[in-house]
Amino acid sequence: MSERDDEIDLDLDSGGKALLGEAPAKKRAKAKPKAKKSKEDSDSRASSKGGVTLPLSMLSASSEDKQLFSDKKAALKASKISPKDYNIKIHLNVGDVVNHKTFGLGFVMAVGGLNKVEVLFDVGRKLLVTGPKP
Repeated sequence: MSERDDEIDLDLDSGGKALLGEAPAKKRAKAKPKAKKSKEDSDSRASSKGGVTLPLSMLSASSEDKQLFSDKKAALKASKISPKDYNIKIHLNVGDVVNHKTFGLGFVMAVGGLNKVEVLFDVGRKLLVTGPKP
């Protein structure tokens, strides 16, 4: 027998012992401890699913947003301002009131770059596309 045949025989012998339960137990690697997140690192509006932060448009309304919406809605009734029907072609500014066909009454909270506005609806804040400045 050659040296190579001896190696093959050894491998077969160890495989046979493993099948019969005579093989020594393998050592397992120790797991590394996971780093703990501090409360300061976590975002209160972030999703807890796998540490993934959801986009603004997918988050539900927080209690502060619901309170702010109800306050603005009451002020709107007192001021007799009529909301604009939302259309992708119109330009919106902070403070404008819109009526969206899906989300209903909304208040423009911020104007972002690339013709986008943040609007507060009863269901939460949504990022909408708006027309360019005239």
